[in-house]
Amino acid sequence: MSISTNLVAGLSSGFDWRSMIDQLMAIEHRRVDLVTAKKTDTETKLAAWRSANSKLLAFKTAAVALRDPDSFQVFSASMTTNSSTVKAGDLLSVSTAAGAAPGTYSLKVTNLAQAQKLSSNPLTSQSTELGSSFAGDLVINGRVVSIAATDTLAGAANKINNLNSGSNPSGVTATVVNFGANDYRLILTSDTTGAQGISLLNGSANNLVQSFGWKDSLTATVKNSITSGAQSDRFSSANTAVGSLLGLAAGESAGVTIGDRSVAINLATMSLTDIKNAINTAAPTGVSASIISQNVESVTYYRLQIDGTQTFSDAENILNTLGVLDHGSAAVSGKISGSAMTSEGAKITAATVLRDIDGYNTYTAGDYLTLTGTNTSGGAVNTNFSIGSSTTVQDLLDEIETRYGNVLAYVTSDGKIRVDDLSGGASLAVNLTDHVQDANSKLEFVTGDLDFGAADARQRQIIAGEDAAIELDGVTVTNSSNTIKDVIAGTTLNLVKEDAATTVNLTIGRDLTTIKNNINNFVSQYNEVMTYINAQFSYNAEEQKTGGVLFGDGTLSSVKTNITALLTQTVWGVSSQFSTLSLIGITLDNSLQLSVNDSVLTGYLQTNFNDVKALFSAQGTTSGTDLTYISYTKDTQAGLYAVHVDQAATRGSVTGSVDLAAGGAADTLTVTQGSSAATVAITAGMTLSDIVNTVNTEFSAVHTQTLSGSQQLKQDDNITPITGGTKWDNIFGASLVNGDVISFSGTSRGGGSLSGSYTITNAGTDTVQGLLSAIETAFSSQVTASLDSSGRITVTDKFSGGSQLAIEMTEPADRGLDFGTVLTSNTGGAVGRYALSLTADDDGSNHLVIRNNDYGSGSNFTISQVTGELGLVDGAYSGLDVAGTINGETATGSGQTLTGAAGNANTAGLSVKYTGAASGVDAGTVKLTLGVAELFDRALFGITDPIDGYLGFKQESLQNSIKSFDTQIEQMEARLNLRMETMINRFVAMETALATMQTQSNWLTSQINSWYI
Repeated sequence: MSISTNLVAGLSSGFDWRSMIDQLMAIEHRRVDLVTAKKTDTETKLAAWRSANSKLLAFKTAAVALRDPDSFQVFSASMTTNSSTVKAGDLLSVSTAAGAAPGTYSLKVTNLAQAQKLSSNPLTSQSTELGSSFAGDLVINGRVVSIAATDTLAGAANKINNLNSGSNPSGVTATVVNFGANDYRLILTSDTTGAQGISLLNGSANNLVQSFGWKDSLTATVKNSITSGAQSDRFSSANTAVGSLLGLAAGESAGVTIGDRSVAINLATMSLTDIKNAINTAAPTGVSASIISQNVESVTYYRLQIDGTQTFSDAENILNTLGVLDHGSAAVSGKISGSAMTSEGAKITAATVLRDIDGYNTYTAGDYLTLTGTNTSGGAVNTNFSIGSSTTVQDLLDEIETRYGNVLAYVTSDGKIRVDDLSGGASLAVNLTDHVQDANSKLEFVTGDLDFGAADARQRQIIAGEDAAIELDGVTVTNSSNTIKDVIAGTTLNLVKEDAATTVNLTIGRDLTTIKNNINNFVSQYNEVMTYINAQFSYNAEEQKTGGVLFGDGTLSSVKTNITALLTQTVWGVSSQFSTLSLIGITLDNSLQLSVNDSVLTGYLQTNFNDVKALFSAQGTTSGTDLTYISYTKDTQAGLYAVHVDQAATRGSVTGSVDLAAGGAADTLTVTQGSSAATVAITAGMTLSDIVNTVNTEFSAVHTQTLSGSQQLKQDDNITPITGGTKWDNIFGASLVNGDVISFSGTSRGGGSLSGSYTITNAGTDTVQGLLSAIETAFSSQVTASLDSSGRITVTDKFSGGSQLAIEMTEPADRGLDFGTVLTSNTGGAVGRYALSLTADDDGSNHLVIRNNDYGSGSNFTISQVTGELGLVDGAYSGLDVAGTINGETATGSGQTLTGAAGNANTAGLSVKYTGAASGVDAGTVKLTLGVAELFDRALFGITDPIDGYLGFKQESLQNSIKSFDTQIEQMEARLNLRMETMINRFVAMETALATMQTQSNWLTSQINSWYI
């Protein structure tokens, strides 16, 4: 304001003008108060509508719980036993699903499934290099791990555990257990239970499995036995070299004996098909070989099958690697010394010098031991072992292993010498007699130099893999897991404890309690809604007072009408005896409240269950063997509709024109589906069966994205490829120094950008592994970074399938280090992809046919060939979508699914599946019934949906009114404040003028008075 208002009203005028202004403003504010009252009333109505909406949504939720037929497919299990001391819950628990079959069953839990656990031989250290006898490949559940001579026991465990990761884990966990001094063992435990246990095979001629001691060296037996024959383990391809499939460091090449013929097999170059052909070419008497395929969880696998013999000879582990032959894990017997030897009071070890053993008080040159007894082959042993001044216990153990045949000699944790008989025979006898010259000294391993005694059996197999077994109604059922599914349809048995003496009586029945609870909740939520509406519409005539702020509201009246109309509506398409709620014991009183007669409802659920389900739920059925009901939408109306098919759906396919009965010529076939491509090399002479297997192998293969460097880096000698252990200053052509930084950037599997770097702290001690670890860390450990056998850097996605994995390396400038581009297209790289939904087959006339597994125009593929020797025509191939009508109304096809078009009067959104091949036919009818719960759900959707529901519009309108009132109030308040300010300013001006006049008057008065003094 231009004039201060810090003045007291009436100070000069004596008039209380401020009170007058306040009274005037109060009168003027009545119009604002009227608008505020309207806003408050609207807010009260909005709160009431929100409360109504909340109750209606709760009612809708209750209706949804009954509209799906599966909501009635609930079951419960009850159990008793024939024992007064054993409870059924102590033996197993039971869960049921929608597909359960009501019934009563008698069962016994006779065996629990166990996971196999194998133990290696005892080794004296977990940190000492294993040596050359432990170098080679192990094949663990179809995955290969390479053990180097420089690996330690702990290192071998780490390698095995690294195999148990990613998208194709081995399923085996390795643990080093210390059972005492001198006794470290590598324990392998299957991650899954079952009698199949761990598949543990040699991947090279070096008997690594036996060297570790997990399996015996007894005569091999057939691993996958069939009648008068054998099968190999399963492989992902029949036409790729076995060594490549397994990832063997160097596939063995040797002759094996099959029946009465020798067959040369080279795993590095030969596929299962090649091996099959080699066997058939060798033609063992009465023997034939073939390739069989198996489909496991939609993935095709292949096995070599040898019919006509189970007689094999396999000196170089060729058949062992293939999984044709295997060895057992028989317990190890042996001999053990009777004396616990010590050195200065501590138990002896393999490193203990013999002369330092307690009791051997004085060593004299020429002392010796005599080794006598019988070796594992039954031959006599009689030899002297000279004791030198530095001869160790290990020297003696080596001598024992040399003299006594197929044995393992070692020091036990309590200081005794144990000699294990690895031959499985009974001939072994061991005696060590000491010849010590000093009269006060002795070196007796058994008191009195007697023979070693029998040792307790050492178990290679600590726990045998076992299947679970139950006896169900007198029939024995086995399963690899303690969780047994669908032996009883829709029922899962979780076995807890075995007790073959206790019978469990299991009853699977419909869970009528849950169903009735859902129905009662439906009724309760309806009653909540109606109670609320009735309360709003009530009127107290005596007090002339309405029940609620929504009294007489037309929208709420519509809600009430829409809901109550459904209560007495007859459901179309169901039994007339069960077509309304009242017919199953749910009745309506005069206040429009529902009540449930529990005994009536329970009775009908027991005797007419399907009728009660049909009364509540929406159900579709079809006639015609090729027609299946799929689904409906809220726009679909109940009715019986004829389905006419103008065009049956087809699959895209191409058939070759060349007769391949005699085999085909070499060609390269590339088939592309979407963004995935499969390239198959066809070799000359392949039979049609071989071609089909080869193509299907590639179609079903799931590839892992692998990035490979274009440069092969060598060590200083310019010959040896670098490894993770190569030091930075040992790379040929590079001159790296401390502080050099290697940067990288790229994208993750999902396409997210990332970057990182690695700094060489000390070029003379830091190794390339540091960079590899930095890359793995930057990719959140979702990749494996390594160097291949040629010195290329590789980065591999840990998960199979489509991937956007990419990386670019930036080396320090002018240092001579160059990893090259790191791409999927480089040697060793691979583009990740999932399996293609395609199948190759024989058309029955020796022609190759490739067809899509899926129907319709959206499922297509393209063919391209190098030479065209298969008779296929290059190009794109797709199928046709089904076309037709439902109830004579327009329908759209997608594959084999026909769906009523949006906007149809009756069939909008109704979907059926037609699997027939005939076109221009009436395929049958589809019947859709809409039960009470479905009808209520639809009605409540139209009321409560936040977008399309009219309650949403109502609340939005009220909210807009409140906003409008707020704006109006704000504007009116602003005008009143301005008016009040104007009035105040005027009165202040008056007071100021009066004050001035009074001042002047007082001055004049004082001047006049001064004249008369």
